[in-house]
Amino acid sequence: MKGPATRPRPGAAGEGARGGRVSRRTPARPAGDSTNSGPALAKSALVLAGAGRYTDPWHDHQANAAAVADFLTERGYLAEVRADVDQALAELQTPSRFGLLAVCVGEAEAASGPAPAPAAAAGLEAWFDQGRSLLAVHDATLAFADWPGWERQLGARWIWGETYHPPIGPGLVRIDPRAEAGLGRGLADFSLVDEFYTNFRLADWVRPVAFHRPDSDGPAGARGAAGADQPLAWVRRTANARLAYCALGHDSASYQSPGHRALLGRLLDWLEQG
Repeated sequence: MKGPATRPRPGAAGEGARGGRVSRRTPARPAGDSTNSGPALAKSALVLAGAGRYTDPWHDHQANAAAVADFLTERGYLAEVRADVDQALAELQTPSRFGLLAVCVGEAEAASGPAPAPAAAAGLEAWFDQGRSLLAVHDATLAFADWPGWERQLGARWIWGETYHPPIGPGLVRIDPRAEAGLGRGLADFSLVDEFYTNFRLADWVRPVAFHRPDSDGPAGARGAAGADQPLAWVRRTANARLAYCALGHDSASYQSPGHRALLGRLLDWLEQG
């Protein structure tokens, strides 16, 4: 993703992006299980895929959400991908069968009204109040700009003119073995090709599980970022809920990186303890 001061928006979304429930992924049943439904004990996850006003020219949110859903399926989840972001969130105002919400959503088009819509914001608030778990990835730090609770919960915000990333390419992800709850123990530093987000507006409580060190500064508002540790993944536990964020995941290929998958798996392990 490049960083102009004002982002141009893509044209009209394709048919797939306009749909509601994009797909449903069911974990493989044990051998000999002839039932028509997924395993009774399957964990359920709702995966939001940026579409329409929640997408941009630089990310294929549909493919990224599918990659996240596939990863969750491998972890034993019953994952449902939905592209009707505001509607899916609004439905969370009532008790939901989902135990995990995964957010693969970008910045909303400014002229499209409040993002999230009021009912969707109420759904997000209810999700946290109900003590559920949330996994946010990559450009979710640009999402839901009109609900202050999103940045408060996530702990970070992309700020145009200050936050940036070096040109997409190979980079080193460093694991902090001192991270909260031993989350970094046993994980190794790894390299992958991705966008390495730099100079977020960060909450004071952010303690990274993973970080990177850029070689050069970005825009004028980010002077001094070079050589400084830049958080890429962290977790947060509130009185009622658990949240994990990972800034990696520019494209679906990123989710095939063994190191990235190990990091996501560790974040999910922590979320599942809630």
